[in-house]
Amino acid sequence: RKDYESAIKLIYIDPPYNTGSDFLYKDSFGMHANWLNMIYPRLAAARELLREDGAIFISIDDNEVTNLIKVCDEIFGEEHQVASFPWRKRTAKSDVPFGVSQDYEQVICYAKSRQFRASIEGKKRKYYTTEDYPGRPWRIHDLTKQTTAGERPNSYFTIVNPKNGKEYPANPNATWRITAETFDTYYRSGTIVFPGDYDFLKISRPVLRYWEEDDRKKAGENFGRISVSTHLPGEVGMSKDGTKEITALFGAKVFHFPKPVSLMKYILSMINCRDAIVLDFFSGSASMAHAVMERNAEDSG
Repeated sequence: RKDYESAIKLIYIDPPYNTGSDFLYKDSFGMHANWLNMIYPRLAAARELLREDGAIFISIDDNEVTNLIKVCDEIFGEEHQVASFPWRKRTAKSDVPFGVSQDYEQVICYAKSRQFRASIEGKKRKYYTTEDYPGRPWRIHDLTKQTTAGERPNSYFTIVNPKNGKEYPANPNATWRITAETFDTYYRSGTIVFPGDYDFLKISRPVLRYWEEDDRKKAGENFGRISVSTHLPGEVGMSKDGTKEITALFGAKVFHFPKPVSLMKYILSMINCRDAIVLDFFSGSASMAHAVMERNAEDSG
């Protein structure tokens, strides 16, 4: 605890789910109390170990998810609850209680502080280099936004192209991002691009111009990355994929319900930090360790 206090970027915990067949404390309390006695001190210690910009990811099923969130709210603070990621662990089964197959688990995420920022690699933006702005690559962006004329009356006006007088009325259900008063300022700064300004642009209405230098300054180390969705992509895999990996390594199913390495790698991809210490609190099948080693092999450490 002393050596790694405030030093760990990401903690992953895949604790016992308290389903009646896994780990339970032998004491006089009920099942939920047993599980809470086990998880609480570990999460309290986890918070001490996290960096200020770090986060913890915890796998859990419906059996204890409510209690887990209450405990995390107390230890990390409700304001630091990042998200709950539903993970599809299997395809539907038929012989299930109440006729409902519980195919999803949750990956609960909490941050140490507001400094944590998750992101993933995004589709690269298209920047153009033109003679009128040498050395200043730029991209285009929609000039409208999802606000109505009633919500933003000052943005509900007709834009007129100063070059040819062509008019572009505002959409009453998607007004301009600028106002009639600020149009001249935007136009003089080269921020507004009209149809016909560039032959390679296939646009029918005015658009905004954003500069790559401004994008880089605003995004910092996260340039080229985008926000994370709670909808996990299909390539994160399911429990059967983790079982196949374990069986391939050991020749037998030596761990029950191991998480697939692909899921662990996706969690790792959310942290944009090459110099990161990662901790797995319940390293049974070591899927997270496996994922870290694969990432190190892919990006040269």
